[in-house]
Amino acid sequence: MEPPAPIPAGRGGPQRIPRPEGATLGGPAPWAHLPRAARAVDLETIVDALHRR
Repeated sequence: MEPPAPIPAGRGGPQRIPRPEGATLGGPAPWAHLPRAARAVDLETIVDALHRR
């Protein structure tokens, strides 16, 4: 695999993502009230779910 090409001058800086006028942040995620440990999904759970598909 070849290394990536160098970034041209003037490129790769901060990005501005356009938003519609009046856009606001949404509310918290539906799972935000859960403790951090309850929000985690371990790899084994993901692999098991994919195997059941």
